[in-house]
Amino acid sequence: MPKNVWMLLASIALLLAGCSSAPTQPEPDSTPTADTETPPPARPGALLIAGGGSFEDGEAYAAFLRHTPTGGDGVGHIVVLPTASSVPAQSGKGLANELRAIATRHTVSVVMLELAHPELADDPGVADAIVSADGVWFTGGDQSRITTVFRPAGVTVAGMPEGPSAADTALRAVLAGGGMVGGTSAGAAMMSDPMIAGGRSEQALLAGVAGGGVQVDPGMGLFPFALTDQHFFERGRMGRLIAALEHTGGRWGLGIEEGAAVLVTLGDAPTLTAIGTDAALLVDMAEATRDPRGNRTGIRLSLLSRGDAWDPVTGAVTPDPARVPRSALVRPDDLPATETPGDAWDADAIPNALHALAAHPDEPQTLRSRAFTLVFSADARTRFAYRPDHRRDLCAVGVVLTIRRN
Repeated sequence: MPKNVWMLLASIALLLAGCSSAPTQPEPDSTPTADTETPPPARPGALLIAGGGSFEDGEAYAAFLRHTPTGGDGVGHIVVLPTASSVPAQSGKGLANELRAIATRHTVSVVMLELAHPELADDPGVADAIVSADGVWFTGGDQSRITTVFRPAGVTVAGMPEGPSAADTALRAVLAGGGMVGGTSAGAAMMSDPMIAGGRSEQALLAGVAGGGVQVDPGMGLFPFALTDQHFFERGRMGRLIAALEHTGGRWGLGIEEGAAVLVTLGDAPTLTAIGTDAALLVDMAEATRDPRGNRTGIRLSLLSRGDAWDPVTGAVTPDPARVPRSALVRPDDLPATETPGDAWDADAIPNALHALAAHPDEPQTLRSRAFTLVFSADARTRFAYRPDHRRDLCAVGVVLTIRRN
């Protein structure tokens, strides 16, 4: 029987009970006794934010399943939402099959909530299907389709009722009940509010939002700690993230790489943990400055890899305990290089520069684009740590970025 029908029947039962002619019984003593059991604290929800592309080892999906209320071992239910996709039926089916291959004890279903039928976001049956899930996963595509259909607070769509849709309310109820919400590519970009809806790094740094270099729109706001971006190193998107932060006045930006993800546990003590090598770049604008010509100073960067954690409340980055400080691992063949070849926005150019800086912290690293020169340097607050068996698996904390206009 649908959940909304159960709720109606329960309300009627309570009303009838209140109208009963039975004599009123004295209220029991509410004073707690030693035998009174304290109910367990509510389990906080969690987010799995993936940068796009494929997960060859399935680690991101496995983390998603582990943090559903059943822990991935019990019987649960996953809902796939292909809302962002231009071919939602195809995308939904493909992702559902990938999850079924891993979630052998879960049922996986696709809820066809798509841009062609945004009215379904207020359908009680759709809302019930979402709120009954242990985990909800958004496919890639266009993040603006998600906000247009779900209509979270702050998003107005012509011809549709104002205020959050029933589907949006149901999605937040999943998190409030300790469930998981995950998304990849567009499903990652929509997590913050505001969200980045488009743009390229070079134009974003030159023209900002006002000049059309980067588009910033209201987002879903499920991840309240930083402005998110995806396909980050592969598509050279650091410049547009910085420009978007300058426009919004936000302190933190989080760029997530393809094939990688971050796991975010919510609640009173939220934490973010990286999944994958060179998984995410944390941008801190607390000390950033910009002059009229477009020169920027004081931007801080932290590169997070597998197991590294960020505390959104304190801002502290903690390397995975398996890492050792960089000073213990320097080798004679770590030759210095002060300029990383290629364009600053080429795939992997930025992580390569950070790895080169970690090998020789006293040698600032330079990247160049058509209009800008990017200089990465270390100071007394900068730290580097590696896994002993994997030099590419780096955690870099507090790298200083200077951007100069050519």
